[in-house]
Order: sequence, then structure tokens, then C-alpha cells
Amino acid sequence: MNNKINTFTLPIFTIKEVIPSLEKKNQVFAHVIKAESESGKIYTFIERRSMPLDKYIGRKVECVIEILDTVFYYPETEKEIKELPQDTIKGTYQWMETGYKFIPELVKIIEGDPEDENHDYDETEYDAEAGSYFDSWGEFGLGLEIYQTKPMIETVDGVYLLNEYREVEIIDEWIRNQTIYFKPIKMLLRGIKIPTATNEKRHNKAKKSIIESQDPSVYKTYNGKNYTESEWKIKEQELWEEYKGITNNKHENKKQFPPSRFLD
Repeated sequence: MNNKINTFTLPIFTIKEVIPSLEKKNQVFAHVIKAESESGKIYTFIERRSMPLDKYIGRKVECVIEILDTVFYYPETEKEIKELPQDTIKGTYQWMETGYKFIPELVKIIEGDPEDENHDYDETEYDAEAGSYFDSWGEFGLGLEIYQTKPMIETVDGVYLLNEYREVEIIDEWIRNQTIYFKPIKMLLRGIKIPTATNEKRHNKAKKSIIESQDPSVYKTYNGKNYTESEWKIKEQELWEEYKGITNNKHENKKQFPPSRFLD
């Protein structure tokens, strides 16, 4: 029996520098933060909630990060993947989700205990409990409303939020667990907390699982199944023919090949 609670893990960073970016009458309203991820990459965030962050300098923190602007890449071969910019991030799309996915107690309310096969989601219970969990997450809260949804991408460092108005047409075409290559341009810090030992253990376990799953021979993951480059070309052709409605009359049609970004 699967007794794992399906909770998302957030990225953990070491805060390197905090710089006030909007200040008036000795009050700071926004910051620029430089931080290092667990995978050793340096990122710059902005913060707009007047959080006093100096005390976090030099410390490991769990962060709710929304990517406001980014560049997406669409490599079609292993060679193109290897030629991507060094700061490119590989992730898998986790659909539009709400912040409850980061809070184990709320995951249990909505999705049920893994051992409970007859769980019935109680919206009233969620409404009564979610607000306090969101507000008490870390020192300044999770930074999201209880029903606010965001596109989410899981990476080796944790799950990032995407701005829902960024590249709407592209995101609408993505499917769950689709591999995404991207380079963040602008990132917003929504929430911050000192991770507990339990959270760090969960984060490290999730990170190890993702690393182990990233077999270099895997070119594409579709509907939970991994494909090599040659296998994917065959599968993509099959999906293209199905999409175009020509599967049953191949003898009447010349073979067509899918465009380079079909299902990317």
C-alpha cells in the first residue's frame, strides 16, 4: 500500500545578500535578495512585502518562489540539450495547483490519508483550517490565498511557481509531467521560513528521487513514461497521425511528419 503523502517540496536557499530596493522615510518596502540554491546556483529575487530579511543572511531557508519572467527552451535532440545555456533549469510541469500542496496537513484534508481508501473531501473543513495554515507558514505566511492557483514546475531543487499570465498560450498546451527547460529572468519571493529537520529530510529525499529519475538516456517523459530519442520520434509520429485523423487511411495519404514543437 502507498502510504506516501503527496506533498510538494519547496526549494531551500542560503541567503547571501539582502539589498533594500525601495525605501522611504527610513522604511524599507522592497528588497533584492541574492541566494544560493542547494545545487550551487546563484539566483536573484525581488521581495515586495516589506519583510525584514537581514536576520536570514547566511542561513538556509525554505522559500516560496514565483517566476515572473523566464525564457523557455525547446531542444529537439540530445545535442541541443547539451548546448543549452549553463544556467538552464530542467523541470517537470505539475499542473495548476494551490498552495495547500506545500502543507502536509492540508494535503491530508483534500487528498486524504494514503491509508484511507474511502476519503471524502470536505470543503468546509478546508475553508476552516486553510487560512491559519497559510498565514502561519514561516514568519510572514505562505504569500498565497487559499484557493489561488499557480502553474508549478518541479525541479531538482524543489517546486517553483510560474506567473499564470506568463506565456499563457504555451502553458495551456503543456501536459502533466512534461519536461520543461527554462531560464528564470525575474523571480519573486513570496514566503520564507527556516526549514525544520523534517522538512530538510523530506527535501533531500525528494531531491535524491528526482536525480535518480533523470536517466541521461531519457529524452522525453510523456504520461509518466520515459522515452529515448529514437523511441520518442516513433511515439510522436503515432500521436501526430492520431491527432490529424489519418491513422486509419494511411494508404490514401503520404506520410506526414509532425512539426518540430508538436507536444513539446
